Amino acid sequence: MSVKSENDVGAVAERNYLRSVVEGLQDSVSLRLIRDISFDPTTHLLSFVEGSVDHPAVHALLIDAAGQPDFQRVANSDAASVEFRLVGAEMLDAFLITLGKNIGNYGWEQGTIVALRQPRRLRELIASQARLVDLGSLAAMISHEVKQPLFTIAMIAESIQIILRKPAGPTQGPNIEQCARRIVAQVDRAREIIRRTLKYGRSDATITDCGEPVTALMMAFSLLLPLLDERDMEVVMDLPDSLPEVGIAQIALEQLLVNAIRNGSDAILSARAAGRVAGRLELYAFVDGNGVRCGVRDDGLGLEKAAAALAFDAFFTTKPVDEGSGLGLFICRQIVSDAAGTITLVANPIAGATLEVWLPFAAN
Repeated sequence: MSVKSENDVGAVAERNYLRSVVEGLQDSVSLRLIRDISFDPTTHLLSFVEGSVDHPAVHALLIDAAGQPDFQRVANSDAASVEFRLVGAEMLDAFLITLGKNIGNYGWEQGTIVALRQPRRLRELIASQARLVDLGSLAAMISHEVKQPLFTIAMIAESIQIILRKPAGPTQGPNIEQCARRIVAQVDRAREIIRRTLKYGRSDATITDCGEPVTALMMAFSLLLPLLDERDMEVVMDLPDSLPEVGIAQIALEQLLVNAIRNGSDAILSARAAGRVAGRLELYAFVDGNGVRCGVRDDGLGLEKAAAALAFDAFFTTKPVDEGSGLGLFICRQIVSDAAGTITLVANPIAGATLEVWLPFAAN
């Protein structure tokens, strides 16, 4: 009769525990262990084997257009993950596949597939809705901004009518020509306001896979300029002429920076309400290692450590109920996480806070 040692008993208990963990994962997220994985870039079929050696099950999944470039991107990666949807699937049905031990020709020895509870398409829809909320809150100021060139055009048109009612003289032609040039300039100004507003409200935040930080900062600033002017805020920029592109869609990058500037502006208003003198925003960006670091620094009310720790959680906000949804920084974290970057919110040594983002360079 043999007696098991404590080590044997411990090993059995550990194996049983690990087995229960795997079974729990399989039940909760539909975890599937797979092998002999291959992707055909021509037919867009993802093939793999599931099950035991004695009872293998061969699967072939048709990947939709959005996921195909991602498989091509990781074709030679020894360890990678790709989020994808199937052709004809429901809009929010998505999967994540992990790939290991690359064997070349879009092949891998092993991996896993899980069903996603929060697929990328859902995150994009949430981000799109958040941009529309941003525009809604700025609607009155955007309307006022458009009214200014329209008012100027109306005044110039009246001037032209007055010029035309007078007897023709040597200055009539040049005066009308000058008025026409001013009208064209004001039309261009109104068109630019409408263009940047429509661009920010677009629902397809992944038109491109890369963005340029300086352009994004300037776009975010121009979109919020009416708000910053109304609040009498000083904006200081420490920006180079341009920076290398980073691996994040341009509109998503702009949304991230709009949130950062808007939050800094709100913090300044809170500081003023508390009786403090505040009103300075600093925007900066520079190359840091193999990526770009950019941020927004304010001299507002600041924040406590507890608030900083919770700031990126969904629905957490320090603003009144009717002034904040608590989704802004949560969406920002999702955007940065998808780009394999980092985002931090820290209190400044003297006053205010800094929201800082680091994003890797875009892949060539």
